Amino acid sequence: MTIITPGKGSNSIKVRRSRKSANEVPTENEDQIKLSCWLNSKNIRHNANANGAKRTIQAGRKLKAMGMSPGFPDIEIPIPRGKYSGLYIELKRVKGGRLSTEQRDWLVFLRSNNYYAEVAYGFHEAVEIVCTYFGLTKPAA
Repeated sequence: MTIITPGKGSNSIKVRRSRKSANEVPTENEDQIKLSCWLNSKNIRHNANANGAKRTIQAGRKLKAMGMSPGFPDIEIPIPRGKYSGLYIELKRVKGGRLSTEQRDWLVFLRSNNYYAEVAYGFHEAVEIVCTYFGLTKPAA
């Protein structure tokens, strides 16, 4: 398994391998950390939603009372481009990632309100979505 963590600067990441198979598919969290580091390296301001994070029942109740909504996309980039008011990405694991009903509902809602809202299966798809949105050259694989 690959373990990805932010490095000392906002544009750096640390990558290390655990003893698990090199063919193992990255988790959604690993891909999201990698995406956040990549966005930082491009100076693209963004916000990550921690809906899927593990927490106690009490903490979950408090966050719900504070307005956290199930299914809200993982990454928000509040920068308008063309007819869109901003970009939202729901990140899923390359293998086995599935959208919930709440996630589908949020994507439909956002799209109907002039946001570019997409599902990305893994880090590379997420980068392609960001590059398409901003008209950037897609990086080599």
